[in-house]
Amino acid sequence: MGVLLKFLLIGFAVLYVGKEVVKWVLPKILNNFVKKMSEQQQDIQNQFEEGNDGEAVVKSKPKASEDKLKDTGEYVDFEEID
Repeated sequence: MGVLLKFLLIGFAVLYVGKEVVKWVLPKILNNFVKKMSEQQQDIQNQFEEGNDGEAVVKSKPKASEDKLKDTGEYVDFEEID
């Protein structure tokens, strides 16, 4: 009976200490995370605001030549097998 009691006491002590550690450590970790995300968002916002107003940049793909289109092969009509 003494071993079981010792095991339970140690288990409850570990859980209690773990809970107290999480109470202190988790808020600090979350605050650091929120601060970093806020700084990143602010940097993105500043980069966006620094852009030139009224200027538009359009990137388009080069048109495929007719040679590439002709070399695609022929169409094969498949029939469904029952």
